[in-house]
Amino acid sequence: MKIMTMPRQRDHILPALALVVFLLGGILFKYDQRLPETVWEGRDLIAGLEPKELTKIIFKTKEKTFSISKQGDGFVVDSQNSAPADMQKINEVILRLGGAQITGVEGSKADWDKMNVSDSQYELQVELFTRGDSPKWKVYLGKVINGKSGRAARLNEQNEVFATKDFLYIPTNDTEYISKIAFDLSKVKIKSVELSNKVAKVDEKKFVKDDLISVLSPLKVLNHFKTGALPPEFVNLKWEWTAQLMSESGVLYNVSWAKVGERWLAKAQANMNQTITELGPIVDISVLTQKADVDRFNQSKMGWVWELDSESVNKLKNVLMLNTK
Repeated sequence: MKIMTMPRQRDHILPALALVVFLLGGILFKYDQRLPETVWEGRDLIAGLEPKELTKIIFKTKEKTFSISKQGDGFVVDSQNSAPADMQKINEVILRLGGAQITGVEGSKADWDKMNVSDSQYELQVELFTRGDSPKWKVYLGKVINGKSGRAARLNEQNEVFATKDFLYIPTNDTEYISKIAFDLSKVKIKSVELSNKVAKVDEKKFVKDDLISVLSPLKVLNHFKTGALPPEFVNLKWEWTAQLMSESGVLYNVSWAKVGERWLAKAQANMNQTITELGPIVDISVLTQKADVDRFNQSKMGWVWELDSESVNKLKNVLMLNTK
């Protein structure tokens, strides 16, 4: 007797599944061509960038590499003898990078060299550190695209070459990041000012404290010099003028300046009115606040001599001429 057998159901299902997979594959392949545009468009180039978490920024071009490191509340330019950095400039760069939006995808890994965003060929590479020795973000900036309205960019090890919304101009010279202000006491509440001169006498009757404070804060800088590495013409500096500013918290800010030929130089240092050891084992919290203010100020100000620019010099001259006999 011949036994009738039903055709196995899976013999029909497998070819059908294969056909479905093939069709879906074709659909997904076509969709995948548009996927980068739809997924990336409108997103930030660097997601989750928190400026306050940054500890170091390294800039690399074909010609040079330099870095800016966190020190206290600010940054210093490592390659310029740890000169105080211009925080406004630093914030502008961070905002440009953090606020850069993606408008689309310009290419893939095969286009890295052509768009100047490869590991060996780039116009600018910026490495952003939050902790440790490895950068959290590595940004490659390449060619200007879309009629100078955007710039090619690549992030970390991603394959995509993105088009950014705006042209990202980022200074690539370390001297551009040096602070142009010797010191700024605009946020410090000054209680009193004493002006002294080792050569001339100060006429207290004509002395206007607010005038001097407005001149001293801030003083604008032309050049920076390390105290221990002054040019020969400044080695034997005589600090004739000194202004001692007492803050309401009890911190003494000493600002001194001298004239060498037609050039004017200045330096500054903060001190506590009393030392902690003199106050005994019980230390008032306000004294600790003073110490923190002193340390914060001296961390970036001590050890530096600033050559003043013409604007600050003219203001100083005007005040000093009014206050000398």
